[in-house]
Amino acid sequence: MELEIKLKHDAVISQLFKTKTALEALTLNTPAKNAAGSNKLDFTSHWLEREEEIAELVKGYTAIAQKSIEDTNAGVDLMKHQDEAMIRK
Repeated sequence: MELEIKLKHDAVISQLFKTKTALEALTLNTPAKNAAGSNKLDFTSHWLEREEEIAELVKGYTAIAQKSIEDTNAGVDLMKHQDEAMIRK
């Protein structure tokens, strides 16, 4: 039994573009250093540190996701070109 996998290149590229656009729109506003005002509580300093860490994690996630989208896009294009080359033979 032979299986055939069909690549719908335009649909995949369109979905990747939508994903890339959504990823670029992702923002996380971090609180300003003076967001706690004159409060000098341990809680406020830990809160600000945690917010900065979360912002760094989101930045790292978006960089990794962006790379994944680019790699997937390149892979899909490569499969399309290989399929076209096989058809021409």
